Amino acid sequence: MMVALNKTKQDLKRLAIRDDAEFEFISGSFARGSQTRDPDLDVIFAEDTSKLYPSSLDEYFLPVSGLTPTGVNVLVYSPEGFK
Repeated sequence: MMVALNKTKQDLKRLAIRDDAEFEFISGSFARGSQTRDPDLDVIFAEDTSKLYPSSLDEYFLPVSGLTPTGVNVLVYSPEGFK
């Protein structure tokens, strides 16, 4: 599982760089190391965007969905809104 998590983190980093996000991180059970057999993937991106929810998810949801066969939860905040 650790290899898969490291690859997922690398893929998320590439996605964040591609879309000019200031940072990204995994939250939830993956971050705690307490994921179940079929965990969902919770990811937060911070980027300078004027898009409102749900449009702010457009660049991220499908690519993140492709990283896991289970569900995903994607949140996008402005860096100021995240603080």
